[in-house]
Amino acid sequence: MSRQGLRFHEADTNGEYVYDLLYRQMVDYYLALHSVQRSFEYDEQTIEKLTSRGDKLFEQEHRSTVDDLVAALEAKQPRDFAEQVRDVGAGVRDFATVWNALFGTKE
Repeated sequence: MSRQGLRFHEADTNGEYVYDLLYRQMVDYYLALHSVQRSFEYDEQTIEKLTSRGDKLFEQEHRSTVDDLVAALEAKQPRDFAEQVRDVGAGVRDFATVWNALFGTKE
């Protein structure tokens, strides 16, 4: 009201109480209105989050088995066990070489 340049007319002695009461009720009304607006915005955000979660759960539940099969076929093949053992052996040999170079062996 004051932003729009509106003002109460000067009050007589009895009207001052009424103007004050009216002003307080208007302030309470606008605060309650703002509270309702914020609550509405919060509810909308909550609904968006729940909808998004629901969509993700639906996609997980109904995902395509063909897509899973294609992904499995295109995946990198696992390494052979013997190759892994050779890599570990080479790592141990390299470690022993570095150890001997740093600390040497006492003969």
